[in-house]
Amino acid sequence: MLPRWDAFSKWVIPRRSVILPRWEVFEPLKEKARGLLQAEVGDLPKLIHAWDNKLASYGGDSSKSEWVTFRPLRVGREEDWSDWLGFLIETSKTGVLAARMFGRTHGALTSKVCREAVAGDYRADLLIYWENGGVAHLEVKIDDPNLEKTFAASDAFEAEFGNCGEWRNFILMKESARSRWSTITRSVPRGKVSDIVWGDVAVGLRQALWRGGETVGWNAWAYAFLGAIEEKILALGRFEETLENGTGLSRLFLLKQRRDLFAEGMRDGSRERNIPH
Repeated sequence: MLPRWDAFSKWVIPRRSVILPRWEVFEPLKEKARGLLQAEVGDLPKLIHAWDNKLASYGGDSSKSEWVTFRPLRVGREEDWSDWLGFLIETSKTGVLAARMFGRTHGALTSKVCREAVAGDYRADLLIYWENGGVAHLEVKIDDPNLEKTFAASDAFEAEFGNCGEWRNFILMKESARSRWSTITRSVPRGKVSDIVWGDVAVGLRQALWRGGETVGWNAWAYAFLGAIEEKILALGRFEETLENGTGLSRLFLLKQRRDLFAEGMRDGSRERNIPH
């Protein structure tokens, strides 16, 4: 006897009810965050006024200018950013920028800075020779996904050039790369390569401009480099445009980042970051 499939024709397949997400449940959290951020940026007008006064001879704070289309000097490749940075570190009269970046409590002045020194198959972005001895090797990253090669490169440079006192390895990266870097470094000794983010460079430049003591020429280059970093790498946008761009949380987060840079830049530039050995 053949099976009769029509016996299943009266079966009813139960339907599952679909529950759509209710995004309005997050509104109280968004309002809470908005209130906290608005309180955090409440002193922005006072801070930008102070920076406008400090940098009046350059046209006011660098955040007031548009740097996206900045073309007088090249900033299209990592090598270009390394050139700027190496020049400013080497020619600084105060060492404030280097103190902030490298966590040096003293001796942040340099005797020389070398670009693209070669060791085997590797080229160093910057080798920084400190005036009181020791060397810092710095790899400069913008969007390079191959962070792992930093360790082999660091070993090669130390073997080739590390006979001048204390040797330290550093990597400069975007804040967005830090979580991946943290994963990569779990299998290497702590402090083998210390990370720096571009926000530290921006703060160091602001501290140097605020404190004074550099030449007019150095300040002019630093001013332009600061503007390019904050707009092109940190993606903070022009200050006025951010202020006028609605009241959303993303705008408030940008203003909070801007506010923190203004405030930290006014601190004594000799107060360096704490970098573990």
